[in-house]
Amino acid sequence: MDDLWEVVLDYWTVTMFLPAVLLLLASLAFVTRVMDKKAER
Repeated sequence: MDDLWEVVLDYWTVTMFLPAVLLLLASLAFVTRVMDKKAER
């Protein structure tokens, strides 16, 4: 288990960063979609 935790600690920045980037992209896509709908009216 110690080896596994060492790996997790080494790569925690990647495991935290990737989901954050995906959430950011998803929110940006959602906002742009909403803005486009408002512009069409």
